[in-house]
Amino acid sequence: MLPGTVRYDAVKQASLTNARMYGAIGAFERFILPKIWEKDEDARNGVALEFNVIYNAAQAFGQCSALGVDCPEGVTINQVDLYASNLAFVFSLDESLGMFYSSSYTVAAVPGTSDSRMVSSIMVTGAPLFAYVFGPVRLLGKDTFNKILPGDADGIVGGFVRTDSAALYAGYLFSKGAFTNVGLPELKAFASAAFAREFSELSYLKTGLERLELGGEDVAETIGKTTAFVRRLRMYPPTPNPQGIPIEELEPLDGFDFLTAHLDQTAIADYFGGGAALGIKPNVSMFEGHLQIQTKDFRSAATGAFGDPTEAPEFNGCLKLGFVQMPNLYYYGVEGGRHFMVSAEANVHGVMALIFRMNDPELLSAFPYAHDAVNFAFRGGF
Repeated sequence: MLPGTVRYDAVKQASLTNARMYGAIGAFERFILPKIWEKDEDARNGVALEFNVIYNAAQAFGQCSALGVDCPEGVTINQVDLYASNLAFVFSLDESLGMFYSSSYTVAAVPGTSDSRMVSSIMVTGAPLFAYVFGPVRLLGKDTFNKILPGDADGIVGGFVRTDSAALYAGYLFSKGAFTNVGLPELKAFASAAFAREFSELSYLKTGLERLELGGEDVAETIGKTTAFVRRLRMYPPTPNPQGIPIEELEPLDGFDFLTAHLDQTAIADYFGGGAALGIKPNVSMFEGHLQIQTKDFRSAATGAFGDPTEAPEFNGCLKLGFVQMPNLYYYGVEGGRHFMVSAEANVHGVMALIFRMNDPELLSAFPYAHDAVNFAFRGGF
């Protein structure tokens, strides 16, 4: 990749975003939150690992010779992949107090061939060890961390206070920020927020209601369960940087909000579901729509803010088909437009899952400059 270009800066953004938003914060939401609400006190302790490969997360200029490719201009636009892993654990001190840790390690790479993609995908299985051992080094700054390992890392370390009617989580982001979450299980209401840039900016906000049984339990058996939430991500256009200044020291351009509103209905007649999302910023448009078919009592490895009190089937799965409508983001070299979306998850006992996704809205919310992004993931925990 050619340093100093706008596309290079976008790749750096992608790696940082994956480590923080999709990695450390995502692992917290997917694994730690559900554990807190387990009825069995011993079940509130747990460890989870997640391996992710995201193909085509961004694009960047690169020298043809470095990739062994012949091209008359000497420079070509390359797809960039992200190889990432997340590690999260939670420990309850007693019925109401506990501690948690969530970390992520991400490496961006330009694959030369399909074989090199396969090799890199296999090598990423060792990354959780790096995330666990070296993640706290990120507290000393990105430059210090990169003296040990390439790529980007971030993490959250904190504690929680829980009662039967509410829970409050608060943690410190290794990249000089803070994270907090509030959950009200009786109302099925939750809110998460992250503050970055030395606590000066609200960089992430997600709030809503999860798996409501509208009309009561009997009605919900027919119409399914309803989830509605709003999510706001603060993003920045890539900054030209021919001097090669470290990304953390760059004065960013004016940022913009990526704001979406989501409505999902799951377990309709046990086997069906669907959802839609409206894009509010940077412009108003239909962001995504999907239909899904699932096995009865589908239990995702990511059970949400309040867990799932039902016993997980031995094997279950879900298939989603739909579209994603991305806004025009010309400073990323992305014209936007509608993309086909597919997502499939195979799950064992609700604690282990294999996932395939292409143009998934969760991915494109974090990486709006991606071109037909494909994600393979393995999640497991106990």
